Amino acid sequence: MNNRVCMVVYSYYPRDPRVRKEATALARNGYDVTVICLRNAGEAKEETVGGVKVRRLPFRTERSGGKLRYAYQYIMFFAMAACAVSTAHIRRRFGVVHAHSLPDFIVFTAAFPKLTGAKVVLDLHEAMPEIYLSKMGAKNSAGPLFRLMVAQEKISMAFADRVITVSDLIGDIFVERGLPREKLTIIWNTPDYEKPMPPVSGGGKRLVYAGSMNEFQDFDTVIDGLAELKDVELDIFGEGTQAEPLGRKIAEKGLKNVHLKGWVDPDKLKGMLSTYAGAILPSGGSDVARIALGNKVLEYSLLGLPVLATDHPGIRAVFDDSCFFFYKVGDPADFVRGARSLLSDDACARRKVLTSQEVIDKKGLTWSRVEGRLVGMYRDLGRN
Repeated sequence: MNNRVCMVVYSYYPRDPRVRKEATALARNGYDVTVICLRNAGEAKEETVGGVKVRRLPFRTERSGGKLRYAYQYIMFFAMAACAVSTAHIRRRFGVVHAHSLPDFIVFTAAFPKLTGAKVVLDLHEAMPEIYLSKMGAKNSAGPLFRLMVAQEKISMAFADRVITVSDLIGDIFVERGLPREKLTIIWNTPDYEKPMPPVSGGGKRLVYAGSMNEFQDFDTVIDGLAELKDVELDIFGEGTQAEPLGRKIAEKGLKNVHLKGWVDPDKLKGMLSTYAGAILPSGGSDVARIALGNKVLEYSLLGLPVLATDHPGIRAVFDDSCFFFYKVGDPADFVRGARSLLSDDACARRKVLTSQEVIDKKGLTWSRVEGRLVGMYRDLGRN
């Protein structure tokens, strides 16, 4: 197998942290990596970022709208990406096409390269059937559209030579749906730095949230809780479909202690996070939120921040009460209790940070080890 890799992602590069980390890791280990992705306003059509060639398609995503809007965007990007991958493959002959979901069927942009000998990797960032239930407000997991989502997921996984996902819990779901475990590699969403920081000191009564602002977050509980916590400040960094509704709710409640900061460059944000007393992880009650374990969960701990998280199985699969403060989703009073506990007991907060860092180390959730697993999977792929 040659060392040329084409990554396809329905997202922006290098803003997508998972894609960026995997692409740069492969480039650092001798692979010639090209990323085909969306093009945002002001971005170059082609450039090289950190040793990775980036080719942006003239298409931007809109996250508002219903089922037809999502379907239209997915199909349009798929058609454009399939043409781009095939054309680039004729010119450069890729050894691997690495497709990042969502959507899962983006893996079929690799159809022509696969027919001509390329290997195919499907990187499942989420479980798409559960995403469908959450985004569309569907209740019935036995309904025809949900079954269709499961079917396309199975077909997509069967087409790939290897499947990657983000956690053991989500990997087990795919195996239960028929994926052979030997095809599966877990690449955790770990931060791309190694040395844990000492537990933060100071920060007053200032909490922080950094990440996506979408329908999978439980901001209603947080805002209702902050209405009671008048002496506590919360800074929210990020962007997404819930930014405007959240801003309106903050204004309606007349809250002066909650501040929307917008998107900040990740490298700059790292230095800022250590100035807070703690971080919150307000995941909602959907199936997607319940099984998720995002990059920020690990990053907060490695930066020395105590964490107040929604009590969900995805987080509990790695961290327990000795690591995090927890609260019940949809329960503002419990959020208030958890925030008070984090902010009032500095010794307890420091112990939890140190324990969470020990768990990260014992479970091998540092980027150097995760990167080694990714590169090892690629080398095995080349031998087969």
